[in-house]
Amino acid sequence: TLSELEIRFVNRDETMPFMKEYFEKQGIHAVSVNFSTEKVDGQTIYINVYSLHIPKSVGLVDVVNALTDFDSILTVKTTSI
Repeated sequence: TLSELEIRFVNRDETMPFMKEYFEKQGIHAVSVNFSTEKVDGQTIYINVYSLHIPKSVGLVDVVNALTDFDSILTVKTTSI
């Protein structure tokens, strides 16, 4: 299944390796990713919009919940493809 997720996070040095490891463990493959940043109260917020191939055995809700459990991830939302 192809899904699109927007992930907003801080602490890039910790969050990127976490997401990479999580995707690998779940068999999730990034088809594409768009990067952007914004400043909020002097803090950099990283915004990655991923097009992901998620195996049928992995639920999208489970992916969203697992990612939001990581302290540096602020929001995860699905968007339409």
